[in-house]
Amino acid sequence: MRGEAEALAASGNYEPMLIYQNDPVIKGVLDHMIQGFGDGVDYTDIANLLLHGGNGGPADRYMSLKDFASYAVAQERVGEMYRRPDNSNYMSLMNIANSGRFAADRSVAEYAQNIWHTKSAFAADESEPNARTASKAAGKAPQKSAKAEKTAAKKPGKGKK
Repeated sequence: MRGEAEALAASGNYEPMLIYQNDPVIKGVLDHMIQGFGDGVDYTDIANLLLHGGNGGPADRYMSLKDFASYAVAQERVGEMYRRPDNSNYMSLMNIANSGRFAADRSVAEYAQNIWHTKSAFAADESEPNARTASKAAGKAPQKSAKAEKTAAKKPGKGKK
């Protein structure tokens, strides 16, 4: 959509008012914004920015009205997933499980090593699973930390002979 949106913006042919006039769903949403939701908040300025522009900017600068239908479809998919607890629980668990690779300590250690070419106080322990994955991805063989070497040496049948 990005290339399409940029081309449409450059052409000068994007007219949010035509979308508003021809799409009953968008018209209903914006009309409801103008009338209010009964929460005491005035949303008219948002509707006006979408339809008329403001502050020297074009109407619907981010082409939200053009993208509204795909947003509505995506939102419906999200709603459907949450109506099925087994799926939403599974997806939540997978999200949590996969979030470990975004840990701050790992990020700082990678920046220190790859960007600043220095060793960080947050350097990842090579015995940790994420560190092994990072080593494999970088084409390096994972190395055991001094702590892991000592532990392996203490176990019978493990370590160096």
